[in-house]
This record gives sequence, C-alpha cells and structure tokens, in this order.
Amino acid sequence: MNRSSSPSFTSFLIKIASRCNLACDYCYVYKHVDQTWRDMPGLMDEQTLDMVVHRIAEYAQTASIGHLLIIFHGGEPLLAGPKRICEVTRKVRARAPSSTRVDASVQTNGLLLTDEALAQFEAENISVSVSIDGPQHINDLHRLNHKGLSSYRETLEAIRRLERHPNIYAGLIAVIDPVVQPRELLGFFRKLNPPCVDFLLPDANYVVPPRGRDRDPELYARWLLQAFDLWFDYYADLKVRMFDSLLESIVGLPSRTDAFGLGDVTLLTIETDGTYHDLDVLKITRPGETHTGLSIWTASIEEVAKTSRIAAHRHLLSLEGLSDTCRKCPEVRVCGGGSVPHRFNTDGFGHPTVYCQEMFSLIKHARKRLRSALVGSHVVTAEECAISEFSKEDLQLFNDPTKGAGIVKKLQEQFAKKTLPLFLEAVHYTGNTNECLRHMAEDLTQAPLDILKMLAIQPSIYLWTTVTRQHALGIQPTDISGEIIPARPDYIQCIHNWFEGGLPPFPRLHRNDPFLRLPFSKRIIFEPPDHLIPAVQLAKEALKIIGIWDPALLEEIRLISPEIQFIRDPSAHPDKAVSFSDNSVPGALYISVRRGDGWISVYDLADSIIHEHRHQKLYLLQSIVPIVAVDAPLVRSPWREDMRPPSGLFHAVFVFSTLLKYWQFIQLQSEGELKKYAKKEATRIKEQLEAARPILLNTKLTRVGYELARVVYEEVTSLDFQGI
Repeated sequence: MNRSSSPSFTSFLIKIASRCNLACDYCYVYKHVDQTWRDMPGLMDEQTLDMVVHRIAEYAQTASIGHLLIIFHGGEPLLAGPKRICEVTRKVRARAPSSTRVDASVQTNGLLLTDEALAQFEAENISVSVSIDGPQHINDLHRLNHKGLSSYRETLEAIRRLERHPNIYAGLIAVIDPVVQPRELLGFFRKLNPPCVDFLLPDANYVVPPRGRDRDPELYARWLLQAFDLWFDYYADLKVRMFDSLLESIVGLPSRTDAFGLGDVTLLTIETDGTYHDLDVLKITRPGETHTGLSIWTASIEEVAKTSRIAAHRHLLSLEGLSDTCRKCPEVRVCGGGSVPHRFNTDGFGHPTVYCQEMFSLIKHARKRLRSALVGSHVVTAEECAISEFSKEDLQLFNDPTKGAGIVKKLQEQFAKKTLPLFLEAVHYTGNTNECLRHMAEDLTQAPLDILKMLAIQPSIYLWTTVTRQHALGIQPTDISGEIIPARPDYIQCIHNWFEGGLPPFPRLHRNDPFLRLPFSKRIIFEPPDHLIPAVQLAKEALKIIGIWDPALLEEIRLISPEIQFIRDPSAHPDKAVSFSDNSVPGALYISVRRGDGWISVYDLADSIIHEHRHQKLYLLQSIVPIVAVDAPLVRSPWREDMRPPSGLFHAVFVFSTLLKYWQFIQLQSEGELKKYAKKEATRIKEQLEAARPILLNTKLTRVGYELARVVYEEVTSLDFQGI
C-alpha cells in the first residue's frame, strides 16, 4: 500500500445525536476517559447537517468515490428522529455524483425503533442494526437505562419488529462478558436468527485492562476458544462477524473488522458540532485523541485526509507501525497488531493489543481447527453431543425428501460456510504462487458470496481445495494406493470457467474431470469413452424411474449428489455391480453400469444411485453434527462379511431404509419376473434392517444419532424402537 498517498474515506460515521437513553457501563463514549461529549450539542442542527451533506458529496466528487456508506451512530441516533435520518440520506444521494453508490445504516439500541420508523427506513433503503448482549439476565448486566432499569424487553420487541423488514435488517451487535457461557449466548442468537451477529471484546487497554482478567488470566482466551469451537462445529449457520473475519484473515483475505488484519483508514467521524474526528473508539485512550483539529466549517474532507492525526493512525495500521513484538510474531499478518485503541498505554500505541494472548491463542486454535477439518477428525465429547439443537421433528423432515428440502438446504448452507474459507485459502495460495493464474484467482475472490459458496461445495472443487491446501501446508496427499496426488494449480481455470459460464447441468454423467478420479488410483477403472453413450442413456432411464417413484428424491439428488461416474472394480466378482461414494469427494456417486459382459438392469442402477446418494446425504448431516459418539468397537453388519465401525452400520441402516421403500414401490408397479425380483429384494432388506436394530441399539450414538435411528425405523418398519 502506498502510504505517501491520502487514504480514501468510504465510510462516514455521523453523530446525529450526542446523547443516549441508555447508560451501558462499558460505553466507550460516555464511560471512558474522553468526556468531550459533554461539550457537544445534544443533536446536530439543520445548518450543520446540511454542511455535512455538502462536504460528503463534495468529497465523493473530488476523490471519485464509487461506493460510500453513511453510518448514523451516537449516542442514540433515533433521538434525532427517523425523519431527520431519512432526510440526510436522501440529500447525500441527491448531491453525490451519479456514479457514486450511497448506502446508509443506523446503529441503535432499539428503544425508539417503532413500526413507523422502520417503514420510513425501508422506504429509503436504510439498513438497521440493533445492540443486545444476550438474554435478559445477560443483557441486564450492563445495558440498563439511566434509572438502572432493564432495557431488554423494549430491545427484544424492536428486534421482532425489525424481523418483519428483512430487506433492511443488517444484524445484531453484542459485547462479550466472559462470565456468560458461550453455549448460552450462541443458543440465544441462533434462536433470534439474525442476518449477522457481531461479538465485540470489551474496550480495554493497558491503562484500563480487561475486567476480571487480573483474577483469572485465561478468562477471555478460554471464552473465545470455547465459543469458536461451538460455532465451528454446531452453529455454522449463524453468521458471527468476528469468527468469519478471523477465518478470512487466516486464508489471506482482507479483514472486514479492525480486530484482525492490517489495512488503512477508511472511516471518518463527524460529531454533532461539525468537527471531524478519527475512529471514535479511540476515545478510550486519552482526551482529544480523536480530534483532527478541523471542522466542516473550516476544511474539506480531502484536507482532513492529509492531517497528521489521520497519518498517525494510518501508520499504526501498517506493518512498520507495529511494535517490535508484533512484527516478530508469526501471526502478525492475521492479527495485524489488533485493534488500535486496545494497544494504548501511557507512552502511546507502540504495544501489542492488550488482548494479545487471547488473539494469538484464538488464531492458532482456529488455524489448527481448519487443519484438522482437512486432515483429521474431531473428537466428539459428551458435551458437544448434548448441545445439538436438531429435534426429532427436524430429523423427520431431514429423512423425508418430500418435506425436508428446507432442512437439506440449511445443512448445505452450513457446509458451504465451513468449506468456503478453505476454498478461498486454496484460491489465494494458487494466485500467490502462480503469476499467470493470479488474475483468475483475484476474479474468484471478488465473486458474489452466493456464487463462491456454490462453487466451494462442488465435488471436484472440494477435492481440489483439499489437495491444494495440503500441498500448501507441506502435506503430500495420496490416493488409495499411496501414490502422491500432484498439485494442479491450473485447475483454477476450470473453476473460473464455471464462475463465468455457470455449473454444468444435472445430471453430470461421467465428466472427465481429474478431481473426480484422482483419489482412486488404478484400483478403480473408469468406463472408456466407447461405453459412454449406452451408459449415459441407462443412467438417464434410472433417474427417470427415481423421479416417477419420488420426484422430491430426484430433486434432492440434484442438490446433494450432482456427479455420477461410471466405474468398474477389477478386484470385485465380475457379476457384482459395485458402487461407492466417499466423503473426500462429497456429492459424487461412483456406480457400476456393467455386470459381467452386459449392462446392469436399469432398476438395479436406480438402486445404486439411491444407495450412494443416501450415503452422501448422511455425510452432509455428519459434516455439521456427529451421529456417533464413539466409533468403536467394530460390530457385525447384516450387509457385510467383515466387521464394521458403528458409523458404517448406521450408514447401512440409513441407506437401506430408503431402498426398502423403493423396492416395495417397484413390486407394486410391476409384473412377472421384475415383481418377483423386487419382492425378494424388499424381503431381504427388511430382514437385514431387523437384524441390524439390536446391534445399532448397543452402539454409542449421539442424541442426534439415536433420534435419527428412531425416525428411520419408525418410518419404514413396524418395529418397536423404544430402546433408542
């Protein structure tokens, strides 16, 4: 970054009100060392507001700002009234160049957030965030009004009103109190289901250290690690800005928060008296630290950008501006020295953040979790098993394609959220190590979030991500024969083509894609091109049969298992139709289309597709929540001659419960030999399911595992499953 040039201010925090109707005990404006708010007008007057609009529009023109954000903050901005906020927004949009996109947002405690205010904000497309620290007994620890009374009920009612305006609902903000159990806090926000929640560490520095840490040095580190693990394993569908930004910084993307990563000054604060100020959280350091010495009446925003105050802040956001300790730290590129206000001591800002140990522990732990997600399995604890919020009703929906599309899509969203940071890390690594591929990597990292998520969960891209990251970590990935799988950075071109032209349509039958075939070495033969036309036709007929039986199941296959590869296993008996799937390539089905010298029956091929898809569906659930608490010892399986781990038996029960219904359908719809064959298959499968029941009962499943087993057996058999 060219530090000799002026910064580009793209966000303007307007203090439209300098008072608040709450008395939160941690507030950086009212409860810390800088008390200049006392000398500020309570509200920004009309003349000042008009000049603020002029200065922002003027700056957007002269600095060629393509996109700017107006943030109405306080104090409590709604003390000025929603009408005033809307007027300012309209004026900025009207006066800014037509080439400048102007967004606006309100940060409020919610006490004055009425239906009328929300209607006005929605009409002007002004987003709204609300501050709430958790359930009432948590929120009331710090967020009381000036009479010492609770603000919780009014805030929660405001959130419920805001939920009725999803187009402008930006999210929630909570300040962490480490005496509160992370599970309770995450569970509370999961139920509220906001678009995003931002967890903030209490503002502190070396002069005013974090509360409670003197008595318990590990207090905040312990909380952060527990909260991260719970979020990573069980609350991945909850967008937590702190953790999302951490993962983005780890994979090399620009941080969206000043808590992580190096960067530049992009925000300017304007107080109610029209004075220009730096980042307002710097008020926790010393009186006057934020003041630039200029105001809207005396200077343009371009002039503010050249002040020594802004230059000093910019320096602190550069590698050169960090302390010696930070520059020598292996995680400096991720942490970036931490939040600038948190680095302050009586001699200035030449220190690591006061939360240095917490940040280092969290970054190291998050990096380890990403690595373990790639190359190892996570040990399931009893506590983790107990916290899953999947109800029996959820699992009934999950098991039933006709009713469970919503659950499946939610699981895919959670899987995408866990997979996306890994994919972006692989893309970033490829661009950094291959100059000729850099432009494609940059295109991908700038793609819309929904497209990135869609790409990240495609079977071949998922394996490419795994292989690329393993090479980046110095790990040599191997196929099932122990041969090293080479890195293929050029595969990013295929991904880029999908980004530009869209995904290949379903069904994707036997695509010649290396990352659908590399893991299986020469032990698996992929059908040659001269067999492709009859194999494709046979597969389409099998999918048609599935669609006739259960259209919702066919749609589910399209969502979860879009890739079908035609294979042969040379080690298997020639009369046996082998099929398999593997969670190293989630969403890919490997199916035999030949039996001996001929082609497999279309009904058996449909069986194989359903079989392997059900495995993939269960893998999807397992990527979010465990079903087996202890995957040992090996147990007998009615479907296999060899002993199986409990998870393998569970998969068999889950798969064959659907195949039982499939063959019962074929039996009812057919005549002659096919009818006899279908009856034989259905009878055999039901006997196997009955034999598996007591074995599965005696394995150590999680609560979700027990409930899902109960659902499966209650749905397809008349067995009494009271024991589970």
